[in-house]
Amino acid sequence: MASSSRKTPEEKQIIKNVDSWLKEPMLREKLNKRTGTNDAIFGEKNRASLAAQICGVSKSYVEKLRTGDIPIVPNKVYSGRPQIPIDDFDKLLLSRITLGFYRRSLPELPTLEKIHEEAINGGFPACSVMTIQRQLKKLGFVFKIRNKKMQVYQRMDVVARRHRVLRQLTKLRAEGVEIFYQDETWLNTNHTRQFCWQREISGDINNPAIIDDPKEVGGLNVPCGAGKRLIVNHIGSENGFLEACKEVFLSKKNTVDYHQEMNSVHFEDWWVNKVLPSLPDNSAVVIDNASYHSRIQMKRKNQQPHL
Repeated sequence: MASSSRKTPEEKQIIKNVDSWLKEPMLREKLNKRTGTNDAIFGEKNRASLAAQICGVSKSYVEKLRTGDIPIVPNKVYSGRPQIPIDDFDKLLLSRITLGFYRRSLPELPTLEKIHEEAINGGFPACSVMTIQRQLKKLGFVFKIRNKKMQVYQRMDVVARRHRVLRQLTKLRAEGVEIFYQDETWLNTNHTRQFCWQREISGDINNPAIIDDPKEVGGLNVPCGAGKRLIVNHIGSENGFLEACKEVFLSKKNTVDYHQEMNSVHFEDWWVNKVLPSLPDNSAVVIDNASYHSRIQMKRKNQQPHL
C-alpha cells in the first residue's frame, strides 16, 4: 500500500475492516486460552499492532482510524458542467476571428460579446463568454488601453508572400542549392556599449595596492555626439561570407539612415562587379524589397519602361 500519509479512502476502509474483523477471533482466543481448549494463534499481540502488521502501516494509524481521528472522506466527484474540448484548430479559429476585426475595411474594436458571437457562428464549440475570455488569455491576448491607431498585425497578402518564399527556399535546399543572404546596415563611429564595469572611488581602503592607477575613475571616456557614419554592405551563406564582396564606406550625406547614400546606381555597380563574379555555381541569393534593389531603366525613347 501507499505511505500512511497518502492513503486513499478505499485503503483506509480496508485497514479499518481488518481491525474490526480481528476483534472477534482475538476475543475468542482469549476465552479458549483460559479454558485451555485451543492453541494460541495470535499470541500476545495487540489487535492494533496485528492489523498494522497485516496492512503495512503503523499502530497509531490504525488506532486513529478506529477512533475517527483520521476521517475516511470519499474522493470528490466533480458534478459541474462537463469540460468543453477545444483543440488547436479551434484556438487558431478564435485567433483569426479576433484579429479579423482589425483587417476589415472599417476596423472594429473586438469586444468579448462580438468575439463570442462570431466564434459560435463560425464553428467554435458552444461555450460561454467567460470561456472565450480564458482562451484569449491562453493565446496571448491582453485587455489593456488600446493604441491611438488601429493596426493590422499581419496582412494576408504578406502572409501569403512569406509562405511562397519559404516554399521556394525549402525546394532549393532540397535540390542542394547554396542560398546566400544580402543586407546592408549602418553604424556611427562613436557607437559603444552603454554599460561597462567602472570604478567610482580612488582606491581600495583596505588594500590600495591592488589598484594600478588610483587616479583613473569613471570608466571609458566616449566622445559626445554620434560621430561619422559608416555604411556596411555584405553577402554570405551558412558557409561564410563572400570576402570579395565586403563593402564598408564612409557616408557623405547627413541623413537619418543609409537609404539615400545606398542608391540603385551604387547597388547595381556593387552587384555586377563584385557579387556576380564571386557567386559559386548552383547558388541563389535572397534580398529584401528595398527601393534601390530594383529600378526602372529606359533603353530607347519609344520603348516602354521595364524593371
